[in-house]
Amino acid sequence: MVIEKEVTVVEQITKPAPRITPTSIEQTKQTIGLLQGMVSDLLIRGIDYGRIPGTPADSLWDPGASQIIGAFNCFPGERRILQFEDSDTKISLCLEVPIISRETGAVATTGVGAASTLETKYKYRWVDDPLQRGYDEDSMKTLKTKKDGAKTLYRIPNPEHSELLNTIFKMASKRAEVDAAESLPGVASVLRQMFSGGKPPAQEGPMWNRFWGEVNRLGLTEEEVHQKLGVASMKDWLSSGKSLDQALDILRGRQPGEPKRAPDTIKTFGDLYQACLEDFKLDRQAVWEKLNVSSQEEISDTPSDCYRFISQMRE
Repeated sequence: MVIEKEVTVVEQITKPAPRITPTSIEQTKQTIGLLQGMVSDLLIRGIDYGRIPGTPADSLWDPGASQIIGAFNCFPGERRILQFEDSDTKISLCLEVPIISRETGAVATTGVGAASTLETKYKYRWVDDPLQRGYDEDSMKTLKTKKDGAKTLYRIPNPEHSELLNTIFKMASKRAEVDAAESLPGVASVLRQMFSGGKPPAQEGPMWNRFWGEVNRLGLTEEEVHQKLGVASMKDWLSSGKSLDQALDILRGRQPGEPKRAPDTIKTFGDLYQACLEDFKLDRQAVWEKLNVSSQEEISDTPSDCYRFISQMRE
């Protein structure tokens, strides 16, 4: 059985191209710089990305894709099947997943993923008892083998072919989410630098791109920034021994001793990790260390109480 998505051609209304100005270019650079810094700070090697055996370089994993999508304040929408085949010889699936903005409800980007039982990890199984599975001595000689301690394992066609539909769907879905995460603004370039051993631009020297990106989000001009901070330039601010994070605290209107954000806005542990990353430069592992636990499952307090506790510790 083969199902293919029917494509409908619709008439599109041509809109005038947006006007490009020096200001819009600078705002775009600042925004992308902020996003790149967020991605490089958010991901943990071995959890969110890493090298899959048999591949030449690191790649983004499904947990990392979920982190990135969540950090962009988005969520995966309903999967759309583009092609599906279920026969005696193979199960194959190609699907598309939209990434929805929580703020606007619009589709921010989409990703496409595919999986098939013809992939080696699904097509075969390693067993130590081929004789009990209908193979004779002669046919066993044609099977690929490997050692597992004292045992000899034989590679045979997967006898559970019909039970792999759910596995194939999940794998295609994960691959689609990874593809979508990589297509979000600024993500692909910073991942290329991370995976090639390079250093993301946002990590070089003072975090200028991230700073001005946040200033742009706050709707402030450069003159307003200098006025609020009481300096003629940001270089003067840094030369006085103060940091860009301290400057952002003032620009956000935070008073000394107050949490950087209202703890009651921290509803989930995803909110907690994102807030601690943005406010205190703490990744998930560092958050657990501050809470004196080794995993999220050991946390008994609410996310808002955890944020309040960490905020007080950081004062």
